[in-house]
Order: sequence, then structure tokens, then C-alpha cells
Amino acid sequence: MDHQSLDDFFEAFVGRLFCELGCDRKLHPPINGRFSDYLVTTPDGTSLYAEASVLRPEQFSKFRPTEEDVCRKLDEICKVPYLYWFLASASGELYRYLSKKELTPIKKWMEGLSSEILTAQRKPFSFPSGTPPRNEVTPPKVWEIEIHASPRSENKRGIPDLLLAGFGRGGGVDAVSPLISKAREKVKQHKNAGKPVIVTINDIADFCLGRIDMSVALFGSEQSAETGISRITPFREDMRRRSLWGRKENSTISGILLFQGVRPNDVENARVCLYENPWPRHPIPDWLKETFPHACVKEERDGQYLYWPSDERLSSILSSSSLAKLGDA
Repeated sequence: MDHQSLDDFFEAFVGRLFCELGCDRKLHPPINGRFSDYLVTTPDGTSLYAEASVLRPEQFSKFRPTEEDVCRKLDEICKVPYLYWFLASASGELYRYLSKKELTPIKKWMEGLSSEILTAQRKPFSFPSGTPPRNEVTPPKVWEIEIHASPRSENKRGIPDLLLAGFGRGGGVDAVSPLISKAREKVKQHKNAGKPVIVTINDIADFCLGRIDMSVALFGSEQSAETGISRITPFREDMRRRSLWGRKENSTISGILLFQGVRPNDVENARVCLYENPWPRHPIPDWLKETFPHACVKEERDGQYLYWPSDERLSSILSSSSLAKLGDA
């Protein structure tokens, strides 16, 4: 599906989602001489503007035959029960074709993952790069990869699929700026809006935004988010990075409704989380915070903290039949 088709699908998906949740919605209401995507009226009578955007940063770069060969060989030699999804990132270049014997450590790790208690895991591997082209100056001598294993949802377990689709490039992907840019595009358009503005974003990148990425993108702070809590008040002001709301700017945007992995005919595994601007011109309606998994900002004695919900699955708020309808292309 091309980019425009994916954009159109997600805009229609957002409209269907609000309808499925009992809202009324008006398509393309005029605002500031332009048009918003939706004017949504919630079941409790509050209204908001909803914008739909797709986030697709380029994370897989040029075609690399040697890496494609690794993916093909792993698919041939690994005997797994298809309980996990695998993603991999790479740094450096691989100038030679690896033998199946050399890939044995990856095979053993993939096949050795627990089939009883499924937990997310990651494992680094490295291989000599081989001989580079003559015109490449002092290239790395090692091709390093890290493979991430994530448990599949129950309805996807046991279904054969390609183990690895490719290798993302580690160490050079800016996951933050594309989201900031997407949200800021909507500020000028809605600058005189008399209602809350929610930007719904579908992150379909090969490696979706993590919690630490969201903390940086929204508030400019990159302190640990592994526990589901991130301090968003920097210890020093000069530690604050470029962000959407970190300096209390872009108050037009009341919230970000971030979806991850929404694709035609496949929304069962999608995730969603509502991020609230603590300093909005128009606050988010309570109905939105009560309906969607909500990452909230709380004041503590030593600063502000971002708390994530325990469950961000879209399936936590909708039935399987509703999800199937939403995924129709």
C-alpha cells in the first residue's frame, strides 16, 4: 500500500474508531480558512478537533544483499514455534556472506527462548565485516547487530512468518524529530481553535517510538522510563532538548493520541496511548482520558513526572469484532 493510501486509511480509521466508541463526528469542519480532519463530539457532550497523521521515518536504509542473505538463511535454519516477533538493528557494514554455520549462535538463541513464560528479550551478536570496497575509508571491522524478541499476542502465536524482515540501522535513527514536526504542522492550522485539538498519530516505523523517545519528544527530558515513570523536569535547564511542550509552547495542541502498528486488516496487535499537554489552551475532555490508556503528568515534590498506563493495547478498550471492523481497508 502506498503512502497516500495509508494516510487515507488511517484518517478513515480514526473516524470509525470515534464512532465505535459512541461519538458523533463531522468530517472536515472548516477552521482558519482550512479544514480539520474531524470535529468530534463525545458521549458526554464535549467536543474537540481531531487530526490524523502517519509517522513513517526512514529506518531501513539502502538495500544490502549480505544482510538480506542473513535473513533468508535464518528463516531456513531456525526451527521455532512462532511465539515471538523478531526485530533487529545493525551498526557497521557486512561486506561478505555469512555461512549458516556462522549463524548458529543466533539460531540457538532464537530456538532457546522460553515457550512457557514469554518475556521480551534482546541479544547482541557480532561478526567480522569482511573486506570493504577500496574507496571506503577506515570502515568498522565488525558488523554488530542486536535482535529483539517480543511475545506475540495469543491469536498470532504458532502462525509461520518470516523471522526477520531486515535490519534497522542502530545508532543513527532520530526517532524524536519526526513526531515533533508532525505535531507542529497542526499548530498554525488550529491557532484560533476554540476547542481542544488532539493530534492522532499512527507510528508505523520498523522500530516504533519507545517510552524514552516520547518523553524526549514531548518534554525534552531523556531520563529513564523503564519503570513506566519518567522525570520530565530536567535537573538543569540547559539539559532540556528540543521538544513539543517542554518549554510550555505549542499550547494549541491539547494532546497526542499515539497509535503504533495500525495497518489495514491488522489492528489486533496495535497499541494506543493518550499523552496530555499539562499546559494546554483548552484541556483534554475527561471522556478521552477515561476511555484511552492515558499517560498522565503528576507533580512531585522535586518536579514533574510522566506516568504510563499498565496496558496500552488497543484491544484493552475494544472487542475483537470491533477491531476487525476498524481494520477493514
